[in-house]
Amino acid sequence: MTDVTNGRADLPPLPPAREAVIEQAQRLHQELAHERDTLAREVWSLKNDVAGYKVALEAHASNEAQRESRMAELQAERDEAVARRVQVETVVESLNAILRAFMIEHTPLVRANKQGQ
Repeated sequence: MTDVTNGRADLPPLPPAREAVIEQAQRLHQELAHERDTLAREVWSLKNDVAGYKVALEAHASNEAQRESRMAELQAERDEAVARRVQVETVVESLNAILRAFMIEHTPLVRANKQGQ
């Protein structure tokens, strides 16, 4: 047999049992290396997924913040409109009270023309 498995030609060949152990160790090493590479690819893929989810989450958070801001603006606008309405109603009620106090009749400012125009 001329196979040299131990790397040195001056030494006698290894016994078959020792050769089997070396072959098994090499096979296990290759299997583990393949499994490690597979797991590394899976980790890389999962990290990419997590990064994508983080981006999507930030986009949703930004949209939610914009909606909340818009809602606050609309509520402030509504509150201002309600306050203006209360002021106008108060003024109208005051005018009505003054008109009643002085018994001033309500007459339209625009009157029909005698010629029907």
